[in-house]
Amino acid sequence: MLHLRPEQLAALGRDARERFAGELSAFLREKFPSVVASLTQNELLRRVRVSMERAASHGLARRADVRSFVTFAFAIGPAFDRHPAVEAVLRDLRIPAEEKIDYLTGRVTPGEWVEARALGGEEVWESADGTGV
Repeated sequence: MLHLRPEQLAALGRDARERFAGELSAFLREKFPSVVASLTQNELLRRVRVSMERAASHGLARRADVRSFVTFAFAIGPAFDRHPAVEAVLRDLRIPAEEKIDYLTGRVTPGEWVEARALGGEEVWESADGTGV
C-alpha cells in the first residue's frame, strides 16, 4: 500500500489548485476577454488565486462554486462579497455551502448586484491574503 507523508499530500493539493487556477484563467480569457485583456498571465493567475482564497474563506469548496465566485469577482468586482446582501448569504450558516451560489443568484436583486459592482475593491487584488487590508 502506498503511504504519503503529509507534505506530499499538501504538494498534491497545491498542484491541483494550480491546475484549477490555470483552468479558471483560461475560462476568464475566453468568456470575459475585455475584463482580463490588460492583465499579464501571471497577474491574472495571481488574481484568480486571491479570488479562490476568498471563496474558500466563505466555505466554498466545490469546483463549480469556486468557479462562480471567481467569475463574480472578475465580472462584478473583487469586493462583491462585501455587499450586505451578498455577505448575508455567504455568512449564513443555515445555508449549506454547496447552495450558497444558488442563493446568491436567486436572492440578490439586480440593483444589489449593481451596488456590489460600485464597491470597486481593487485593493483586494493588491493584498496577499485577499482581504484588502
